[in-house]
Amino acid sequence: MTKQLKHFLKGMGSVVDLAPQSRAKRFIPEDSDADRLRGDLERIGHDMNRALKTQRQDDGKAPRRQDA
Repeated sequence: MTKQLKHFLKGMGSVVDLAPQSRAKRFIPEDSDADRLRGDLERIGHDMNRALKTQRQDDGKAPRRQDA
């Protein structure tokens, strides 16, 4: 068996591996779904706030003061 064929078969075996080795675990997030969803919503909120501020400035209005 050629070296190239061995590499190909090893790669194909890793594609269909049902029990991946520990190095594949680095791609699996450690936080819970709720934590990741909370982070996503916080980023969306910050992005929306920035977009609204930009829109107000483009319209000639002063941005609203945000309570800290």
